[in-house]
Amino acid sequence: MCLITTYKTPKIAKRDIVCYKVCRDTKADDILLTPYQFAEMMLGEINIDTKDVFITPSHKSGHFNITSGVFHSFKKLKDAKTELSDWEKHYETSCCIVRCIIPKGSEYFEGIFTQCLNDYESYGSKQIKLIEKIK
Repeated sequence: MCLITTYKTPKIAKRDIVCYKVCRDTKADDILLTPYQFAEMMLGEINIDTKDVFITPSHKSGHFNITSGVFHSFKKLKDAKTELSDWEKHYETSCCIVRCIIPKGSEYFEGIFTQCLNDYESYGSKQIKLIEKIK
């Protein structure tokens, strides 16, 4: 997953930021997987991405691609629902939407995720807390 942003230095969350994440559902009560990297995430806990943030120049002038080292999430629930619908159409896997927070004090990026010709306002954060499955 690639987040397109206009800056290379992360912001610091001044407050908890509500966001939404599409995850692969393992059917375990508290274990989910990220859809692209298959990283294990724990529901109800702060998950930390320990990998280095990998940033490359984008094809768009003055923009950058963040390709790894952060957890991707959506700013708007409706965008997460669209992504979930696309996953269910194209992949034979069970996924869900999780309401999350990027905890106050966490490093994060804001930008755009493009999928199937749609642009979604999104975040990339070093830490994310999965609060509850909502679908």
